[in-house]
Amino acid sequence: MRKKNSLINPWALCPLVLLLSAGFCAVVAKIYRLQIQEHKIWSHRASIQQEMRMDLESKRGTILAKMSHGNNSEYVPMVQDSVVYHLYIDAKAIPTCYKKGLADFLSVLLQKDNKELFAEVSKNTRFRKLVWNLSLEQKNLIEKGFKNFIKKTKIPKNSLFFLSGYKRIYPMGSMAGSLIQTLGTQEGKRGPERVATGGLEKKLDPFLKGHPGLLMAHRTPKGRLDGTKVLKASQDGADVFLTINPLIQNVVEMELEKAVIKARAKGGWVVMMEPQTGQIMALAQYPCLDLLNPKELLQDPIKKTYLNLKALTDPYEPGSIIKPFTMLCCLKGNRVQMSKKLKKGFDPEEKVPCVNGHFAGRKNPVKDVHRYSFLNMNMALQKSSNIYMAKAIEKLNSSLGDKFYSDELKNSFGLGSRTSLGIGPESSGFVPTPFKKTQKGLLEWSQGTPYSLAMGYNLLATTMQMTRLFSLIANKGKSVEPYLVEKIIQKNEQGLDEIIYDHASIQINQNQIIDPSDCERVLHAMQYAVNKGGTAFRAKIPGFSAAGKTATTEKLVKGSYSKDKHISTFAGIAPLNNPKLVCLIVIDEPEKFYIEGVGMNHFGGVCAAPSFSEMALKTLEILGVPPDDPSGTNDELKKLDELFKQWNH
Repeated sequence: MRKKNSLINPWALCPLVLLLSAGFCAVVAKIYRLQIQEHKIWSHRASIQQEMRMDLESKRGTILAKMSHGNNSEYVPMVQDSVVYHLYIDAKAIPTCYKKGLADFLSVLLQKDNKELFAEVSKNTRFRKLVWNLSLEQKNLIEKGFKNFIKKTKIPKNSLFFLSGYKRIYPMGSMAGSLIQTLGTQEGKRGPERVATGGLEKKLDPFLKGHPGLLMAHRTPKGRLDGTKVLKASQDGADVFLTINPLIQNVVEMELEKAVIKARAKGGWVVMMEPQTGQIMALAQYPCLDLLNPKELLQDPIKKTYLNLKALTDPYEPGSIIKPFTMLCCLKGNRVQMSKKLKKGFDPEEKVPCVNGHFAGRKNPVKDVHRYSFLNMNMALQKSSNIYMAKAIEKLNSSLGDKFYSDELKNSFGLGSRTSLGIGPESSGFVPTPFKKTQKGLLEWSQGTPYSLAMGYNLLATTMQMTRLFSLIANKGKSVEPYLVEKIIQKNEQGLDEIIYDHASIQINQNQIIDPSDCERVLHAMQYAVNKGGTAFRAKIPGFSAAGKTATTEKLVKGSYSKDKHISTFAGIAPLNNPKLVCLIVIDEPEKFYIEGVGMNHFGGVCAAPSFSEMALKTLEILGVPPDDPSGTNDELKKLDELFKQWNH
């Protein structure tokens, strides 16, 4: 009998081999799909589990002011970033039994409510910002105390950790608060971000903010944080250099506050400018945003309006401070008439009767505060006569027409146009145009409009526009534009300074807008207003010559002029021969009451003019300008006073 073959038939193994081969191929295909086709997907999921990316704060640029005293000057920081530390927590790494103790420990060091801290510590998170803006001292104190806490509890040492950041600080306190304004926070892609809320911080934000970097934090397989790595370095913001002089700004702010409080006014604002260059030396208002305690202003609905720079945003009828420019129009009109071989219509020395104030197109007569029989230009600016101005414009328009006057106000004086300051919202104001209609179909210019314009009504102008206008007189008729930002400097990647804006490099043409002799003539006449017998005699600067003009304007309330609410203004220039400053002071809604031996409180000569005396005196001392009128005597003033008495006995 033949013995059976004990070997297995190889064909019987084929199904098994095929099965194993198919399984191997499936594994290879799976590996290919995971490693090649889905590599990015699984790498991204792994990075989410093992890595965490966050913004690395950039240092915001510094805002500097030009500290000048005499011939010496240097730039000093008004606003800058200071390093602070943000405290983070890995709450999942802390056992539940230790969370109450940790919250109690932190509440003592941070002086925060332990219930709020316990709620944060109890949240099921790996990465959460617990406290912002801690100082280095606070950071060191927490780290030292936490080491002792770790020894007792054996919790991971990196369950609490710090990341550095920046906080805005104000070396000069709340100076120029409404101009600069503050930073707030808003939720960004990777947590809270600092954001500019207004003022220079917002306007210059593209330069100041810089660019954040990128930080990566690693996690262990158990999910705990284990070190950080900078993937992209942050770029610091650019530094902004202003023309503001902190010494002068401080003087202006203090004197303005005193004036507003004394006048029991709603508020006030001031612009101080160098007339030859247009540099803004001070820009102040009161109430002002306290940079160290901003909530106080923000919570008061009336004071909150003073977040806006009133000198730019609030146009008003300027009133009598327009009168020097009414005179310039008349003097220029003489030149135009002579060029056309016409008889001059205006003589500044003429004895003009000022009793009758009736003019065509006006229902009500033009009135003066006091009755004057006869005046010339010097006396009219000294006493601020409305009737004289109306009569001068009547002569001008009868010869050259309304368009000449309107064009001068808009084209020569720039009224109705924004300045080139460019630091935030700015009103353009308004000047009526002959034959032009409003949206309601009414004519902007009526027969009586020139007489209203001559004394500063029926037009709107901002304080900054009027400052530019008075600088035109001080600069002998040459145009000047105000500016506040002198230069902006950014550090490049090599750490070297790179100038990205320099005002000095801009080609600025100072056009001769008004004849120099006309400006000198009007400036000469304006000096009588700030001396004895003038409406602004309280603006006299001890030891210095000066010129100026007051205004007291009724405010429009619900379409009607109010007899109780006023805007009172003083515009001043000093010294006369080589003006170093132009200053406009506005007091908003001074209380209307009588002061014994002084007069009505709400008049510009009472509530605004005295501040100019103090502001200008201290400013000229800071600038190192020597006194040019030490005796304070003026023979021309005596002669004018004698002539005035002869004409108005």
